[in-house]
Amino acid sequence: STSAGAVRDNAIDLGASSSRFKDLYLSGGVYLGGTGSANKLDDYEEGTFTLTWTGTGGTANSTNVMSYVKVGSRVTINGNTSSAVPNATGTLELTGLPFAANDDAVGAMLYRYMSPPSGAHNLVMYLGSGQTKLEPYWASSQNYTRLTSSHFAVNSANDIYFSITYQTNS
Repeated sequence: STSAGAVRDNAIDLGASSSRFKDLYLSGGVYLGGTGSANKLDDYEEGTFTLTWTGTGGTANSTNVMSYVKVGSRVTINGNTSSAVPNATGTLELTGLPFAANDDAVGAMLYRYMSPPSGAHNLVMYLGSGQTKLEPYWASSQNYTRLTSSHFAVNSANDIYFSITYQTNS
């Protein structure tokens, strides 16, 4: 407030570029860029989790520790899973996401040392509503083919890099 006791709105800085505060502890959220409910940051979290290759023929021989960032209800996962040919057979998926999706989401995958089906060059992942598993698909024109262990190169370190952002209710 002013020396006369009047309210001073949007006029006082807290700290400066050369006089910064170290930590800020709040029991509630913080409003960034406005006072509407959409501007309230009340949930931020970072962590790790384990993804496992699974298939219709069982659990694969590779688990991978991944990291995530959750801001509000939005979760972003970036990762790299490398594995010898998974010993699970049939269609493969990556299971163990830390939060279930509240709606369908699609993410990008980049691969190395893989053998895509004829005509397929893009690898994408699908995350279904309510699910905690990523389903990789080969995409070509209008066709989608699920990833199987036969698409992995034999005797090679198969690398798949991916990123997906989705909404959760958690």
